[in-house]
Amino acid sequence: MNTDLIQMLVNFSRNITQSGINLVMTLAVVMGIVSAIVYLLRFARPKSHRGPAQSRASVKCCCF
Repeated sequence: MNTDLIQMLVNFSRNITQSGINLVMTLAVVMGIVSAIVYLLRFARPKSHRGPAQSRASVKCCCF
């Protein structure tokens, strides 16, 4: 009976470990996909909103 209990605990720990590894791998894949999407969105976004702010800064520098 003791070996059955020990075998059950060993199987339980293996299952928990395997489930944890699967969870970490799945989260890594999801975060990789999200990071790639965010990177591509930032890369594809037009940068016209940065232009006027830089020109204002240069005008302020010239005034002082």
